[in-house]
Amino acid sequence: MASLDETDVDTLVGAEVEAEDGHVRQIMLEARLAPSTGGVQWVLWPGSTPAAKQQAQEHGQELGAWTPGTRADPATTQLVAGWYPPMLTDHLRAELYEQAIHTAVGAFQEKHGRAPVVLDIGAGCGLLSMLAVRHGAAHAYAVEQFAGLATVAASVVACNGFEGHVTVLAKPSFEVTPSDLSSHAVDGRCDMVISELLDFSLTGEMVVPILRDAYARLLHPRAPSIPAAARLYGQLVSSPALDALRLNGCPMYTHCLPCHVQGLEPMAITSDPQQLASLAFDPCAPLRGDGPHPSSQQPVRVSLVGGGGEDAGHVRFEQHQHEGGGDGDAEEQDASDGMVVWWELSLLADDASSLVYSSAPAATTGQPFQDHWAQGLFVLPRCTVGHAGVTVRIWLEDEATTLRAAAITDLPTTMDMTTDTTEVAKRTPAPTTTPPAPSPDTTPALAPADEAKALLVSSVLHTHATVERAAAYGSGVYGRIWVAAMERSRRDAGLPAGGLEGANGIVLDMCEGGACGLLYAQHLACPDPKRSRTIVVYDAKQHVTVCPLAHLDTRHGVHQATHVGNTSSSSNNDTSVCDSGGDGRGVVNVQWWRGADHGDAWRWGQVQHVVGDTFAYQLKNRPILAALNLYYLRRAFSPAISPSAAITPHRICIRAALVRLPDLSFSHAAITTICGLDHTPLERAMRPHVAAATVGNDDGDDGDGAGSGDGSGVGVSVGVHALSCVSLWQYRRSLACAPVTVATLDLTSGADDLPHEEVFDTELPLAASGDGDDASGDGGDGCGVGVDGGVGGVGDAVVLWVDMVTGDGASGPPVVLPGYPHTRADVRRFGAEALGLGEGRYGHVYEGGPFWAKQVVYWLHGHSAKELQRASKLQVKLGVHHAMGTYTFHCTPAV
Repeated sequence: MASLDETDVDTLVGAEVEAEDGHVRQIMLEARLAPSTGGVQWVLWPGSTPAAKQQAQEHGQELGAWTPGTRADPATTQLVAGWYPPMLTDHLRAELYEQAIHTAVGAFQEKHGRAPVVLDIGAGCGLLSMLAVRHGAAHAYAVEQFAGLATVAASVVACNGFEGHVTVLAKPSFEVTPSDLSSHAVDGRCDMVISELLDFSLTGEMVVPILRDAYARLLHPRAPSIPAAARLYGQLVSSPALDALRLNGCPMYTHCLPCHVQGLEPMAITSDPQQLASLAFDPCAPLRGDGPHPSSQQPVRVSLVGGGGEDAGHVRFEQHQHEGGGDGDAEEQDASDGMVVWWELSLLADDASSLVYSSAPAATTGQPFQDHWAQGLFVLPRCTVGHAGVTVRIWLEDEATTLRAAAITDLPTTMDMTTDTTEVAKRTPAPTTTPPAPSPDTTPALAPADEAKALLVSSVLHTHATVERAAAYGSGVYGRIWVAAMERSRRDAGLPAGGLEGANGIVLDMCEGGACGLLYAQHLACPDPKRSRTIVVYDAKQHVTVCPLAHLDTRHGVHQATHVGNTSSSSNNDTSVCDSGGDGRGVVNVQWWRGADHGDAWRWGQVQHVVGDTFAYQLKNRPILAALNLYYLRRAFSPAISPSAAITPHRICIRAALVRLPDLSFSHAAITTICGLDHTPLERAMRPHVAAATVGNDDGDDGDGAGSGDGSGVGVSVGVHALSCVSLWQYRRSLACAPVTVATLDLTSGADDLPHEEVFDTELPLAASGDGDDASGDGGDGCGVGVDGGVGGVGDAVVLWVDMVTGDGASGPPVVLPGYPHTRADVRRFGAEALGLGEGRYGHVYEGGPFWAKQVVYWLHGHSAKELQRASKLQVKLGVHHAMGTYTFHCTPAV
């Protein structure tokens, strides 16, 4: 099979900074699975530094690490390839920044009679620094903290002939000193600062402390800033999809979640937009809404709505009214499910300037869709029906870097992952009075009837802070499918319904988070009150699990989880309660186990039911790596599992399909020329084994729609084969072919030795169709609307996902937990059976909104349109390298 250097590897990387001889150096780490024990191993990436390379070689002797060869360092692969192309392919952003730089540099020259020295913080590949020099700056310092990206920036600068005019500083701005700038800046202070330290919530990339530090040490006090100011807005929306981010009506987060709101289908706006906060970076920029400001203002000012005192950060949204359904047609208030936030950026200090960029939804602004900045989302309690308005408090934490918000309300909290929260909300009356507003020095998420319960919810979900994991906890559908799967596996294993053989049944939840253990405790408790069951949750990293929440619903005799220490102290951690629910269903003890590697001996005997939903916190919802980890864990636990044990799920199916992704296709296209500047060194660094295919269309081809334009109208087609891990529920999408099963991992047996590697081959049919075929859909299709034909009319990408299947069909249709957000349009075209959705009561069709899994995307831009049009199929190859704890994927058009 192809070597790792010649194909695409799904690599998870991280970074560590270590002090050595008074200097700070960056060490890149790569995550690999441990095939013998499961879990994640962090291995030093060869080539970070000579010392790191030596350590990596030492680890390589033990782990069988490969030589990286032509592969780029991970700072320019995973850490860059995922988010950098969407930013650079946002041509509106580049055009507005270039216009602002041209204006600001010209104004400085006119006022001071000389060219400015520019400080570019968060320079990336150096685009804005080069634009500053192009438009007259004397010199630009490009500050980039990622060492790998700074190396690429130096190559891009040299490629475009800006050596000697742009200096790349590979360090965080906090570590830049005036002496680093003294060769061109007077007194080591620059005349102008350019930055783009913004995230979806505006402040999350530390723009406030970074710029305050820069003005204090590295800039002249009156230095202009691009951007000059920003405003944060909020608007209430109604969407049933947000029920997936609640636990029985209670929001699971107080922090802001990234979300393209076009994925919240259906959605309705329930209030007018309100300004939440203003930021002025430039010392001459006014704070919107506070009146004119003198030119001597301090830079980097922040103002929350409501001014100072107790009203700071409190905003009142008046909900829209609609006609009631009764005989009197009385007006009723809409119910708001969430608050969407976005920002508006003024690039120049002149308040009348038209150079304004917004991260609001494309449908609102008229701007082209961009994937660089999503909107922010705060989920509200589901108890706003009948209220004329909703009061929301916002605040900033951690030196104005973390945005939080909370509705002021009262809502009881319970924990049942199989309950449809929409139905609970209908039974939850709205409070008759508004609780007092919290004081400014406190930051409560809610004012619940049982505050401890809400604190448990927020602390647990903060640890598992991803939208996908929250959707798993709160959707209700996810829990119902898992309960059905556990019941099916118990029945197929011949275990009695609702109970286990023997005096004490042992259940093992192999994955962090304890979600399956909690479901087991709530819905499959022992029917005999004299018998007990112990649920052991394997959590090697000691992350907070949801199992402590089990005591929130004691109807089923569930006792709070405990940590299990080493053997000598384990007796102190035993829990034993009798029928705490009072319904005669027995006792369930939930305990954690860190593993033998941490000195904890297994002491529970034979396991009679094994469950696991693939979750591992460190794997960041990467579906195939997480599935492989579950596969390895199942094998590692084999000695403790009874031969007759029930296994949930029975197997993991890795599936693939051609998919049209019109929003993402352009955002993740190859990067060549941006604003007339050559960026091919960046493309080569991100995807080093893929060479440029064609530039321009000199053979009469009209282009395949996959190129990255440079404003000149020249089409560009360049090889792009990187694997991306994406939450596709947020984007327009349509299947271009029925899914195929690429690989199946059997969990029912774990006794055989693993081979060094396994190769799985299959084919995807190509059927060019540029009209979107039956993809028009209707309301609630979850963005499955109005898509084009993709590259060569066959699709934009091959998408891989993981379905978890329980049942072999002998005792009824299998229970399937799907890993792809299928739309109703897909179901109409291909049928539920072809999509692998299962049948009957637990066959699931995605209805829109947050989905519990990510998908792996393999872009087809590296193949020309003509190549795909001539082919009849795609040969796909998945290589699982067990000895290395990773996998590769390769795709080739064939006739």
